[in-house]
Amino acid sequence: MSWPLRIEHKTISMANSNAPGTDGLGDSVFIEARDQFLNSLLPSERAQFAKCHSAQQLLKDIKNLLSLKKNAAVRRSCVQSIANLGTKLSPYFDAIGWIVQSHPEFAAIGWGAFRFVLQLASNYTSFFEKLLRTLHRLAVEFPTYKLLAKHQDEAPTEPMSAAIYHGISALYASLLRFLHHVVRVFRKKDGTPKRTLRVAASISWKPFDLWFGDLKILTCIVEW
Repeated sequence: MSWPLRIEHKTISMANSNAPGTDGLGDSVFIEARDQFLNSLLPSERAQFAKCHSAQQLLKDIKNLLSLKKNAAVRRSCVQSIANLGTKLSPYFDAIGWIVQSHPEFAAIGWGAFRFVLQLASNYTSFFEKLLRTLHRLAVEFPTYKLLAKHQDEAPTEPMSAAIYHGISALYASLLRFLHHVVRVFRKKDGTPKRTLRVAASISWKPFDLWFGDLKILTCIVEW
């Protein structure tokens, strides 16, 4: 079972774009997405939340989860899914680090959010497997940002278009919103944690597609 991921593709060429540069656009979308996710955590979780700086670190930490070591089949599936996702997300998060140089933590918080959600869900095998299938679908559909990320050490010949900047920031917001929805599975309406039995009951009662069917990922495929 997979959630109905809908992608809007906008192909934008830096050479042909007449849109204004990113000067003055601000980082409000990134900041709002970051704060919404972090505020969804319990105070104790927020205090322990750790940034993650790469796909390699994410994969290493997930491999060490005790709950996965008890189930070799799920562990293998998890490692493969996270490896594929990391390959697709790395150029994107690298691009964020280059574009929003005043906030280098944005990318690390993104990786850390994925790690936190996987750790949280790993104790519920059925839900965790469905989450892995969702992440696999995300990896397949995710746009390629290698052409953008590889220019991070070069001085651009012209300002980045506002459309490209907004596409990248909107995608960041969508990713963290998705992870925020996963966290909500384990929370009561007042934000306090559900008991283990209530979590298991809500997961089995409400189909996975109903949790995430309205999620919309905006992507911007960049031609350089």
